[in-house]
Amino acid sequence: MGIRRCLLPLSNWQKMTYKLIALDLDGTLLSDDGSIHKENIRQLVRFSKNGGIVVLSSGRMTDCIVPFTEVLGIDCPIIAYNGAMARLKKAEERRIIYHSPLSYIYADEIIDYCIENNFFLNFYLAASDIHPHPFPPPSEGEDEGGGGRGFRGRNSPEYLDVLYASDREELRRYADIYSRQTGAVYHFIKDISVMKGKSPTKLILITDVENEDKRRTRDFQYEFFKNRFSDGTVKVMKTNPEYLEFINGNTDKGVALRKLSEYYKIPEEQIIAMGDGHNDIDMLEYAGISAVPANAKDEVKRVADVVLKWDNNNAAVGNFLKEIL
Repeated sequence: MGIRRCLLPLSNWQKMTYKLIALDLDGTLLSDDGSIHKENIRQLVRFSKNGGIVVLSSGRMTDCIVPFTEVLGIDCPIIAYNGAMARLKKAEERRIIYHSPLSYIYADEIIDYCIENNFFLNFYLAASDIHPHPFPPPSEGEDEGGGGRGFRGRNSPEYLDVLYASDREELRRYADIYSRQTGAVYHFIKDISVMKGKSPTKLILITDVENEDKRRTRDFQYEFFKNRFSDGTVKVMKTNPEYLEFINGNTDKGVALRKLSEYYKIPEEQIIAMGDGHNDIDMLEYAGISAVPANAKDEVKRVADVVLKWDNNNAAVGNFLKEIL
């Protein structure tokens, strides 16, 4: 038995028929090296073949989540941008059924702050009927503005997500950090201020973990912006050590999961959710049963129904599914 703590006897949950599982990626489904353990794949494929829906939920943009659906060999709905967007399966054309962007009012303020203080900023825009792109990415094979490499054709559903950033040589190392960690492709523009007046799906300020000038560190900036947006209009999150993320204060992974579960007509008691970070808490609280790997943050363990002995490097997802299904 790989259960460290269970709020109710596991047999209570084993009697339930589960129809959907929502999985965080980094620190949960993925091992530390970014791979998916074979046991995770085996059990998720079994769940899918029995009619279950596997939802991948992440802070990443769509293009950086889709490759993991291909590794699994499962057509998965997607929760992207920490819940600011929910998309259907590939067979359903990855249609967006939920999108809650950050108001341009707050985005403009963050842009001005980053320009004034020389911080690197990721600006994510969804090219849809709601938010057409001011600078469409180049056609496949082109390299425009220093950042068009690898873009898909304009008719691809993945074309709907584009990541913009200023093409400033002294800050390019932050783009390199993000690209290495997520596989994201940038569309660089000369001046990020041209994005003012547009509502991004998400923003990320990327800075140093440690710096002689404490004001340059991620944690200092977190405290600054947490105080600035203490009214909750903007959700400010620490994710990776270098990242400070901003999304609409009214959204989270739990909201997006509810939108998907309503679309597929699956009640919350038939939903499993698994995650390890603070940005997973709302999703864990929404699901009928929530389980977290051994490596989860202490605050996350406190809200979970089940705390596992397995961590993300030892197939926590797959081993739990063997126990519960």
